Amino acid sequence: MNDPADLARRAELEAVIADVWSEVLGRPVATTDDFFAIGGNSLHAVQIVSRTEEITGEPLSVRAVLEGRTVAAMAEAVARAVGG
Repeated sequence: MNDPADLARRAELEAVIADVWSEVLGRPVATTDDFFAIGGNSLHAVQIVSRTEEITGEPLSVRAVLEGRTVAAMAEAVARAVGG
């Protein structure tokens, strides 16, 4: 079941994470863009995780970027970390 509060939090996380990806990669990013297809690499992943942790205050692994490969998947990982 999709709680409206959870959906709102996920949308907020996706917006924050998309902004971080755009900043690090130097280009606009959609929530479904594949990290590697848009020019991401392991250094970018480390930068994205570091910046996202600064903003959200939630620990996150580089694996969340490298395996999830989309903003949406990364937001899902952050949401799971906070229990939502």
